[in-house]
Amino acid sequence: EKMGNNIQGGGSGGSHDDNEGSRGSKLRQEGNEHDRLRKEYSQKSQAAYKSGDGKLAKEYSERSKKEAELMVKCQKDAANEIFKHNNSKRGLGEIDLHGLRVQEATEKLEERFEQCKKAKINSLKIITGRGLHSQDGKSKVKAEVGKYLKSKGLNKYSITEVNEGCIQVDILDASGNSCILF
Repeated sequence: EKMGNNIQGGGSGGSHDDNEGSRGSKLRQEGNEHDRLRKEYSQKSQAAYKSGDGKLAKEYSERSKKEAELMVKCQKDAANEIFKHNNSKRGLGEIDLHGLRVQEATEKLEERFEQCKKAKINSLKIITGRGLHSQDGKSKVKAEVGKYLKSKGLNKYSITEVNEGCIQVDILDASGNSCILF
């Protein structure tokens, strides 16, 4: 069997979610395509191995690994572009996590908390989105914010739901008063 590039167009026909920006959306689509190819080559590698063609199995395995590397790079670049698109006009006290996957959002949130700590900012408005693009229609990112705070030992905080897709986090001292982060 001959190996070839079977790259097909996919996604939204060139349109993009306003929360991703065109470059972020394009990178996200490229990452998804690399993931699809990674899986395809992995399956072909397994099939070739089972049929006794070790050489072809190795070739497909190597292609699968390369696609995995490209996927990770595209998804990381996409997350950075999407974050930049949504936050370039926001101050340190506000962060928009729209369009980011849970792990990406958690990383950006951690970075922002560190920036707030250095700037002695004790309040952070976190825009998570309502979860309209999530499978169950609920924001996974919003749920992760509470887990994140507890994992960092920030048990004294006040969370105010500004609206369904936005929360305000204020770090409190032992007396329940606002304090400097960490």
